Amino acid sequence: MCHYWKKQHTCGHPSDRPYVEMCLPGIVSNTICSDIGWADPRKSHFPCWTCIKGEAREEAAATRRDQDQAVTKAHHLRDIALREKQAAEQRAKEERIRREAREKAAREREDEARAREWREREEECAKKEGGAWIETGSVKKMKGRKGLFAGPPVVMPLSAAPPVLNTLVTKDRVENENGGNKMSPKREGKGLEMGGRAGTWGPPKKILSRKENLGMKK
Repeated sequence: MCHYWKKQHTCGHPSDRPYVEMCLPGIVSNTICSDIGWADPRKSHFPCWTCIKGEAREEAAATRRDQDQAVTKAHHLRDIALREKQAAEQRAKEERIRREAREKAAREREDEARAREWREREEECAKKEGGAWIETGSVKKMKGRKGLFAGPPVVMPLSAAPPVLNTLVTKDRVENENGGNKMSPKREGKGLEMGGRAGTWGPPKKILSRKENLGMKK
């Protein structure tokens, strides 16, 4: 007797299409029995087509999710590496700034120490040399020019004065020692001599008035 049957897939779903199992007389006559019925489903070795397509879609979706997660993780790792790099550069920059500040402060301290040593050495040399100090001149304000040549008089050591100034100071010192007498020792006791133009000056001459001059001409 002929009968219909379906596959029972491994996923638990029956097959969509039925299958026909013909009996021997039907095979010989190539006809199906009129009283054909349904037999029990037979086990299959594969899932149904719908489940196969669903599994394929799920695998593709899982693959895409894995790829997206990998990309997201790569971006996250890249962001972390970038932040660490920026933090390292910032730390290096701050360390460089601190190092430059320390070096600058050390150079300034060395410069100050050298300047202080130089001033002390100059002061010691000035104390050892000694010498008189003179005032090179006073400051006068010119009329119509306010503030010109204003300031305290300049004081400088005698050893540092120019040669002409040294000569004048020496001359003044000699005059002070002689009691204010400006005559040279060779002319002491000779008196005042008044002569000609190139020599000594003679006695003073009287200047004639206009009337006296006219009288002499007559």
